[in-house]
Amino acid sequence: MARTILVTVGISLVTDKVNEKESVAAGFGDLGSPFATLGALGEALAEADRQEQAGRRFNGEHPRWVNGRSALVRQLGALWKNQNLPSAAKRAWSGAELASLSLLGENERGRKPLVSDDRVILLASDTPSGKFCAETIAEAVREGVIGVTLKDVRVMNVVGLRADDADSFLNAGLPNTALQLAAQRSDDTLLIASGGYKGLLPYLTPIAMRLEIPLLYLYEESDRMLEIGSLEFPADLKLVYEFRKAFNRIDPTQGRTEECAKVFWADVDAKDPHNGRARLRDLVTDSGEVVKLTATGVLACTLQLLTLPNG
Repeated sequence: MARTILVTVGISLVTDKVNEKESVAAGFGDLGSPFATLGALGEALAEADRQEQAGRRFNGEHPRWVNGRSALVRQLGALWKNQNLPSAAKRAWSGAELASLSLLGENERGRKPLVSDDRVILLASDTPSGKFCAETIAEAVREGVIGVTLKDVRVMNVVGLRADDADSFLNAGLPNTALQLAAQRSDDTLLIASGGYKGLLPYLTPIAMRLEIPLLYLYEESDRMLEIGSLEFPADLKLVYEFRKAFNRIDPTQGRTEECAKVFWADVDAKDPHNGRARLRDLVTDSGEVVKLTATGVLACTLQLLTLPNG
């Protein structure tokens, strides 16, 4: 069975080390039409993000963006073929996602390197810049830019996963990320979390543990892929299960993160009339009328809702 490699995607491809990439040695001096430089491309994507926030729909298949992706992939190909550049520079200028895929075999667990039979799924943020970068990385991997050509490379946009809206992240982005990981999980699955929003990483770790998916992370400027395996589930999951009648009224995977306080606490008091409310203080807040999940509560409920094949 083919190995499934899930990759969180950010926008470092068009935002990091721009001045270095635009140097002649790096091969990003001129992207050509429709964007003269990588910096111009990054500015155009930032403007597309702003326009989308204002209500204008982003069309990633417009010739402007299609041509921009193709130009960037060509430059990435030239970069990796450049014999005068050290491998570390090529990885640094290619973004965390491509760098991590190229170093997949460089970890303490002895994982095999990327091979042509692997299936790569890129999890993109719910923004124009995130979608553009994910599609560009997908095209680069399909064309074998980093030395291995893969046919099965897909992009999946995670609804609600945005950098500018914490509520959208908690109500949609976080649960949808967990559901995507659960849906794509197979007998041989890895999660590479080097790219994407750093604010997602603390949540990805326990989600990956819950799903028994090894999580790999390219440590900063090094060439080491660190791996996190499974640990015991935290006590908060046991609380969600113990008070499941109350928490079943709040389902973050369906966008529900609050409930009528009177109804919620009635279920809690029926289970533990003496200490139940105090025991849940890290998972919910109470305004007097509404009980709302904290960030920890959203994570715990989402983890509890994820179902493994073995039950």
